[in-house]
Order: sequence, then C-alpha cells, then structure tokens
Amino acid sequence: MKLKLPCTQKMVYLALCDYANKDTGECYPSYRSIAGKAGVSKRTAIRIIEQLLKFGLIERKWRNDDGKNTSNTYRIIDLE
Repeated sequence: MKLKLPCTQKMVYLALCDYANKDTGECYPSYRSIAGKAGVSKRTAIRIIEQLLKFGLIERKWRNDDGKNTSNTYRIIDLE
C-alpha cells in the first residue's frame, strides 16, 4: 500500500517507524522526541499523531507510572 500523506504527516510517521522495534512495531518516544526527529513542533506532532491514529496507520496505548503520565506506546500497523 502506498501512503499518500502530506510531507509533515509522512515525517512524523517515518519518525515513529524509525523508533519502532523491527519485530513488534512498538515504540515509546516522547512527543518532543518525535517532533525533533520529524522537524516539526511538539503541537504539530501531537496533531499529526491523532490523524495517523484515525487513518489506522498506528495504534496508541496510554502509559503512566504510579499515576504520573509518561510517554505513550505506539505500534506501527503492518500495511502489507
């Protein structure tokens, strides 16, 4: 399947793919890390992640440590 996404969406998606474990497709970078790797603002990264979730390209699990929020777990969906 060929992705037809605008450049900024592709950059965020590729950043997540770069962080992802090659076997499980899972990763847990912070929004700041994703934004830095993709070359976008943190707010833009958050907005685009929401779009990628709606497109079915990624899944997200909320994580917290003793009631404190921490980075989310993302899983890249296999699009074969």
